[in-house]
Amino acid sequence: MSSGIPKLLTIPRGLLLVVPWACGLILMDLILSLLLPISIFFPTLVYNTSSFVAHLCWNWIQLIFEVCNGGEIAMSGDALPEGETAIVISNHVSWTDFYMIQALALRAGMLGRCRWFAKVELSEQEMAYFFSESTRYTPRKYEETKTWCRQNDKPIPKHLLYPRTKGFVTTVQHLRMAKHVKAVYDMTIAYSHHNKFLEAPTVWESLSCGDLSGKRGYKFHVHAQRYLLADLPETDEELSNWLETRWIEKGEFLEAKREEWARACDENKHKN
Repeated sequence: MSSGIPKLLTIPRGLLLVVPWACGLILMDLILSLLLPISIFFPTLVYNTSSFVAHLCWNWIQLIFEVCNGGEIAMSGDALPEGETAIVISNHVSWTDFYMIQALALRAGMLGRCRWFAKVELSEQEMAYFFSESTRYTPRKYEETKTWCRQNDKPIPKHLLYPRTKGFVTTVQHLRMAKHVKAVYDMTIAYSHHNKFLEAPTVWESLSCGDLSGKRGYKFHVHAQRYLLADLPETDEELSNWLETRWIEKGEFLEAKREEWARACDENKHKN
C-alpha cells in the first residue's frame, strides 16, 4: 500500500474531514441567500460579507488538502501583489487544480474574491479565472491537439492542449478599460505521482487520504507569471498570438519540471 493508513480507514477519515465542511457550506449558502434581498440597498456591505463567507469556505477545504492531508504545494515565479484585481489564466489538468490556484490566491489575500468564470465586469479586488484549454488535459486529447496543430501549421505545446483564445481576447479587451484591473496572471500547474508526470490525485484522494506528498508520492507545483494589462498587445490578433506564445513557453516550463522530477526520482533510486 502507498500509505500507512489502511484503505478501509480512508472512508471514515474522509467523511470525518468532509462532512463538517459540507455542513458549513450549506450554512454559508443559506447566509448568502439571506443577504440577497438587502444587496439592493447595501451592495458594498453584502459584497464584502459574501467575500468573507467565501473565504471561510475555500480556506477550510484548502486546510483539509494542505494541512490535514499533507498536500505540499511548491510555488515559483513572480510575487503577486496583495489585493490586486487580475485576470488569471491556467492550464487544466485535474479537478484538483483549484487547490494550486487557491494556494496563491490565499497568500495574495484574494481567496474570498476569486471568480471562476468569465464575467463582463470585475469589481475592485477580484480575480477572474480562465482555463484557456476549456477542458482537462488527457493523453487522448493531447494527440488530438497535435493533429490539429499540424493541420493548422501551429507549434505544438508540450504537455498542454492548445488554448482557446476567443474568450481570453474578449475579456481582456473589455476589462482593460477598467482602471482597477491591473494585470494578467499566467499560472502553470504540474503534478507527479511516483514519477508519472501530470498524474493528479482523485477528488476523493485529495479529501480523504493523508500524507499525499509523503508516502503517497504526489508532487504539486504552481508557477506564476505576472503581466501588466497595460503592456499587452492592442489588437485581437496580437492578443491571440500573445496567449499562444504563453502556452508554448508554459509547455517548455512543464517539460523542464518533468525532467527535474525524473532526475530526482532516479537519484533517490540510486541512494536506496
